[in-house]
Amino acid sequence: MGVPLPGMHAAIKGTLGTQEQALELARRLWWEPVWDLKIVAGRILARKSIEPDARVWRFVTKRLIDLDGWAVADNLAMAGSRCLIADPGRLDAVEAWIENRPLRESLA
Repeated sequence: MGVPLPGMHAAIKGTLGTQEQALELARRLWWEPVWDLKIVAGRILARKSIEPDARVWRFVTKRLIDLDGWAVADNLAMAGSRCLIADPGRLDAVEAWIENRPLRESLA
């Protein structure tokens, strides 16, 4: 808690393994009741070594309803933007959010 960004980056770099391990770590961190750990989860999935595949996109979209602060949202958005660049077809889901359709409906 309260670890500055350089410390977070060092911890992230020292713990990453495979794509699946990174996703599992992000999932575990997300459910902790500490903002800093949710920030780290988003930063893990935004790393260049992580493929912005369907599993990462699913992680991002399933957590949108849990966002409870700009810092968490900004860091998760970095992973989401990489997913959108990798597959622009995902913009259809984003369009639904912009049009204010119910979030749960557009994530189904």
